Amino acid sequence: MKLNEFFRGVMKVAAAIVLAVIVLAALGWGAWKFQDMKEEADAKQYEVIKLWPVDLKENLQVTLLARTKLVGGRLLAEVNIDGYPAYLTDPRLQAKNRNAGITLLFQDKDGFKVQAKPIAIHEFSQVVDAKGARSGLRYEFTDYMSVADYARVSQLRVEWTLETVIPPTPVATKSAEASEGDHCASNLSKAERLKRLSKHGSVRETGVGGYQAGNREVMFSTYDASLIYCR
Repeated sequence: MKLNEFFRGVMKVAAAIVLAVIVLAALGWGAWKFQDMKEEADAKQYEVIKLWPVDLKENLQVTLLARTKLVGGRLLAEVNIDGYPAYLTDPRLQAKNRNAGITLLFQDKDGFKVQAKPIAIHEFSQVVDAKGARSGLRYEFTDYMSVADYARVSQLRVEWTLETVIPPTPVATKSAEASEGDHCASNLSKAERLKRLSKHGSVRETGVGGYQAGNREVMFSTYDASLIYCR
């Protein structure tokens, strides 16, 4: 009799333990499910597209607009650049800018970096206007980012390694002094030619209508004093 009572007591204790385990498991599952639902609800708000405009006209002669949203722990982003400045097409800068580009810095409210995305200029797609002229650039990317990190982002900053200064084109021009001293220039009178010739040394007559100074020489027509030969 006492043995049966003992077993019944053991069974009651075991049943209580099993019930307690089931209750705790149910409570744990319920807490986990509640937390999961709360995180899903919190994340849902970040599936709405957010715009990040950046004015880069002063330094890059363009404006940038990034569009982002967070879906399932993945950052979906589109970068649109309005403008296609001359330094992107200048052949002297193309080699330098081939592997250059910009970096998107997603920052918190205090300016600390949350995440960075470098983009080389050759990775962008060109945008053309209705006339077929290049008017901008476009790029899309996907990165992993947690909800907590995305919630911290409050501003977008852009850095770049692009060379934007176009070197001046050398212009081959004859100096004013050289032009004014050229005794072989066109439309000069005989007197002016001899005057300019004298800058190269003493002028001496070498023959009929011919004059020389140093290794320079001119020859005029005896009929109308027009230039026949000049070196």
